[in-house]
Amino acid sequence: MDVNLVLLTQDGKRKDFHLPSSVTVIGRRQDCDLCIPLMNVSRRHCEINQDEGKLRLRDLGSRNGTFVNGAKVKESELNDGDQIAIGPLEFKINLKSSSDNETSKEKKISTDFLKKEGYYSKSSSGSDTEIMEGFRQ
Repeated sequence: MDVNLVLLTQDGKRKDFHLPSSVTVIGRRQDCDLCIPLMNVSRRHCEINQDEGKLRLRDLGSRNGTFVNGAKVKESELNDGDQIAIGPLEFKINLKSSSDNETSKEKKISTDFLKKEGYYSKSSSGSDTEIMEGFRQ
C-alpha cells in the first residue's frame, strides 16, 4: 500500500510525506519516523500501522490527543481522504501516489518550514516562540 500524509498548510499549500514502512511513529523526538518539532506535539504522539491492506492510527498517550476527522481517538481505522490533526497541524491521508505533487523523503518537518507557515512568531525578547492557538484540550 502506498500511503502519503499530506500536510495542509494554513494558506492552502500542501507538503506530502511518504510513509516508508509498515509502522510509522509520529512525534516530537528526533528518532520518530516523522518528527514534528512543536511543543504541543508529544515526544511519541501517535503511530500509523499498515497491515493486511488496512491502515490504522493509534494515539500513544499524547497529552493533547490525536484527532481523525475532528473526533479525538485512541485508535481508528484510516481511509483515503481522512484528516488527522496532530497538535496544530492538519494532515490528509492519501492512499494513491500523485504525480502532480512532489513527495518529500524528509523525516522531519523543519522548524524553518513551520516558521514560514506561521506556527512560530517572534517574542518580545526577539526569540522564536510557538503559536499555541492550535492547542487542543
